[in-house]
Amino acid sequence: MQLYYVAMSLKTDITIHPPLVDAYRAWCGKWDMNTTILQPKSYFARDRDIVNDAEVMVGLPKQSFEPDRSWEKGNGGTWYTINYTRDQEKPLAIVWPNGHITYERWNLEAL
Repeated sequence: MQLYYVAMSLKTDITIHPPLVDAYRAWCGKWDMNTTILQPKSYFARDRDIVNDAEVMVGLPKQSFEPDRSWEKGNGGTWYTINYTRDQEKPLAIVWPNGHITYERWNLEAL
């Protein structure tokens, strides 16, 4: 939800991809004119939609390193989304718990 408020402060358009389970949903953007709230979907379906809709992705895993075989089921939605971003060959920044950032397909000189 914190990134939602950062985006709001930048006055940018926001699209929310809610999960099917309301208990895990951040209820934000309901009254904001710059926010589009899509229909809820299963986690992996919405993760793919998020990547497909994005120009760049930022992943914030809770692990301090990429798990072996991170593409396999059971490593969580964050790694699923990171690997789907890689499959789509989109720019990706991974912000590790210690604050270090690694970049993939990211043209930092163009920023």
